[in-house]
Amino acid sequence: MTHKNLEKQLKKLNADPKAAPDQETWEKFLARVDESYQEADSEKAKLEKSIKESSEKMQDLYEDLKLTSEARYRSIFEGVKDAIVVVRQDGSIIDVNSQACQLYGYDAEHLKKDSLFNLTLAEYQNDLMSILDQNHPLDSPLETFQKNKDDRIFPVEITAQFQNINGDKVVLAVVRDITERRKTKERLEKEALEHAASSAIRSSLDYTNVINKITEQMGMAVDATSACICTFNIDEKKTTVLAKFVSTEANDKERVSNLGMACQLEEAFPYDARAISSGRVLEYHTGDDRLSTDERLFLESQGANSILIIPLQIRGRTIAYVELWNTRDDGDFTEKDISLCQSIGQHAAAAIENARLYSEIQKELKEKKQTEQALRESEEKFRNLAEKSPNMIFINQGGRIVYANPACEEVMGYTREEFYDPEFNFLSLINE
Repeated sequence: MTHKNLEKQLKKLNADPKAAPDQETWEKFLARVDESYQEADSEKAKLEKSIKESSEKMQDLYEDLKLTSEARYRSIFEGVKDAIVVVRQDGSIIDVNSQACQLYGYDAEHLKKDSLFNLTLAEYQNDLMSILDQNHPLDSPLETFQKNKDDRIFPVEITAQFQNINGDKVVLAVVRDITERRKTKERLEKEALEHAASSAIRSSLDYTNVINKITEQMGMAVDATSACICTFNIDEKKTTVLAKFVSTEANDKERVSNLGMACQLEEAFPYDARAISSGRVLEYHTGDDRLSTDERLFLESQGANSILIIPLQIRGRTIAYVELWNTRDDGDFTEKDISLCQSIGQHAAAAIENARLYSEIQKELKEKKQTEQALRESEEKFRNLAEKSPNMIFINQGGRIVYANPACEEVMGYTREEFYDPEFNFLSLINE
């Protein structure tokens, strides 16, 4: 059976499809077939050229879009003020912006060979797993501590987002240095604690209440297990416990009252005596080399772990000191605690001095009242005796009679009003 297209070609040549063609017809047929192939090749070449040109244009367009997209991405990437670190879920770094290089102190090539774990302090590295776990994304930023090329440790806040880039699941971590925020927060917290403590201390002028408030407020401010305030005689280096604060976490020995206990500080704790006398803050542990053997043994026997001593001074002279104890196993006083206690100590010293002056004034007023009362009683006693005396009793002040008893009226014949009259001549009584 002859193909219909072939039949058409044969009919154009006036040839019978079912009969064998003659030589001339066959040659015409072959020429027509060759012409068809030539036309087909031409059309194929045109099509291939068109496809190639279209492909090249599409590739150029793709490259333009890619460059535009990457430029836009890099512009946004670099325009953010915070550090951006793109990491895989194993923590290895894929890309960073210039702010990240500035934050960590490394160039981009170095960071791309590093890991986010290596930039984080060892004790906080487990926290990073929470931002790399796609199944449990964070609802809030992670606060942790990292370090830079110079090993400077600083607090950071990390906000993480999961992204799909070129088929890879990655984490876009925005890292913000929150050192200044922490400092501001700590400063505000310190000011709040200082204000609360100083307000409580200034709430009374009663000496006993003031020293009790100082001990309590300073102990609570630094979370001490116990605290006491002691007088300090700078000449004799003698001290007496005036007030004590005991927290719920204090050990049994801290709970034993030592109020009123006196101590010759120079003999018992010579190092403390010299430091307190000079107004120098003391902070040490039971294993401190500055302690004498006796001091160390005493502190160990009391279960002390860390001790902080804050001298209270007025015009450069130590008038008292606060001793704060921490008997917890991991209880250490920090630089922040020391600074806070020094600030509170300035208010405390002034409050003690004011309370002392107030106490002295109150004492003087009381003595004055007692003296006045005694004088009134003495005057009353004298008046009672004078009024009943059978003898004449005059009191003369500057030539004027200011008192005359009934006997004077009876004997002299004058009334008291006449005696007390400014015009009355007292000398006339003598002449008479």
